[in-house]
Amino acid sequence: MSTAEDCLSDGVGGPELPLALGYMRRHLLVVDSEVHRTKERLGHFAQASGLRLGGVYVEVIETWPAAFEMLLQAALVEKPRALIVPSVIHLAALGAPVSIKQHIERLTGARVLAASDVVSYLPGAAAS
Repeated sequence: MSTAEDCLSDGVGGPELPLALGYMRRHLLVVDSEVHRTKERLGHFAQASGLRLGGVYVEVIETWPAAFEMLLQAALVEKPRALIVPSVIHLAALGAPVSIKQHIERLTGARVLAASDVVSYLPGAAAS
């Protein structure tokens, strides 16, 4: 599995909305369907936040930190308004999540948002 294969190219949300990029660590999720649902959740979170999700970078343990480095490079070029993670736990492998969050925000100028703040993204569904 390549880290680039999981970067979405079509985006979620209209082109007029400010850009957001996503990041997650694959090994924190149990099965492929959970990875897919998490990408959907990031997209719904972006839309609810008034953002367009341009891509999700999925880190695989075998090539770590390739996806994170790709995310940072993309953020420096594309200048997204936000970087969205499923939760700050996905930053923990990089160091203390709060410190990493602050470092990313200083480096890229984008806010780091945790999609775990969303209550529900499907009608009648509880938050995951």
